[in-house]
Amino acid sequence: MIYALGGDPVARKIPKGIPNAVREFIADLIVYDPGGRPHWDEIDVMQRLRDVRIQEFGRAHTNYKPV
Repeated sequence: MIYALGGDPVARKIPKGIPNAVREFIADLIVYDPGGRPHWDEIDVMQRLRDVRIQEFGRAHTNYKPV
């Protein structure tokens, strides 16, 4: 995700200008200690991403048509 947003994945730097909720979502996923990352069986990561999109962009999906 960091690479796709134009950041530096090696240094774990998220580019400036990325909304805070998205930054927090990414930060939770890149915690060095695997025990500190979200537990996939306890949370629905896709639902959390949808919630972040709604919070920051006002919608859960893009308007693009599938290719």
